[in-house]
Amino acid sequence: MFDLKQYRGKEVEHVRVESILDLLPNDAGEVLEAGCRDGYITLKLADRYKKITALDLHMPLIDHPRVTCVRGDITSLPFTDRSFDLVVCTEVLEHIMPEKLQAACSELMRVCRRYLLIGVPYRQDLRVHATRCVHCGKENPTTGHVNSFDEERLFSLFGNMPFHQADYPGRGVYRTNRWSYGIYKRYGFPYGSYQQEEPCVFCGNRLEKPRPGVAARLICLFAKGLEFIQNKTGPCKSPVWIHVLWDITGQDSLKYQ
Repeated sequence: MFDLKQYRGKEVEHVRVESILDLLPNDAGEVLEAGCRDGYITLKLADRYKKITALDLHMPLIDHPRVTCVRGDITSLPFTDRSFDLVVCTEVLEHIMPEKLQAACSELMRVCRRYLLIGVPYRQDLRVHATRCVHCGKENPTTGHVNSFDEERLFSLFGNMPFHQADYPGRGVYRTNRWSYGIYKRYGFPYGSYQQEEPCVFCGNRLEKPRPGVAARLICLFAKGLEFIQNKTGPCKSPVWIHVLWDITGQDSLKYQ
C-alpha cells in the first residue's frame, strides 16, 4: 500500500516542493491551494502568508490558525471572481478527466486576482506502470494520471498567457516502448502500480493485482528487461515536473471561462 508520509521524506519529493517554494511570490495576501490533499504544501504556505484557503474534494483536516478548510470541486470553485492574490494548484490537473480539464483551468483563472502557480508532471509516459481493473476490465494509467503535459498543452489551457517564471525540477522520467507495453497489455499489466491509493478512474473500485501464470510472468519479465535497457541506454533523462508561475495582473482572466 502506498505510504504518503514515507513518500514525503524522499529526495525526489523534496526537490519538487523546493521548486514550488522558490517560485512563490512575496506580495500575496489571500491564498488558495486547490487540491491540498494532506496539507503538506498548505502548511508551508501558512509559514509565508497570513490567510490560506485549503480546498479538496474531501474536507481537509488541517489544524492551523491561518488555514480555512473547504470542501469543493476544482471544476466549480465556490468562490467569487478574483478572490485570491495567489492560486496554487500542484499535482492535481493530471488527475482531472480530459473532458473537465479546461473547466478546471478556467475556474483557477476566474478566482485568481494576480498570481497563478501550476505544477504538473512533465511529458509523462502514461503507459508506464499502467494497470487493469478486474471489476470493469478497463486500462488505468498509473496513479490516476489521465493527462500528460508539455509546454504547448499546459499553456494552451491558460490562454497562452506569457508566464512570469518556470522551473523543471527533477530528473529521471521512466518510459516504456510499444513492445513492452503490448506484452503488458496482453497479460493484464502485472507490473502496474497496484499499490497506489487511487481507485479505478472509470468505476471507482480498488485496483487488484493480477496473478498471471508462470509463462506470462516470464514473458513480462522479458518486457521489463527491454524497458530497463531502453532507460539505461537512451537519451538524457528529462525533467519530472514543470512548474509555472503566471502574473495575470491586467489580464482579463474571465475570458477563459
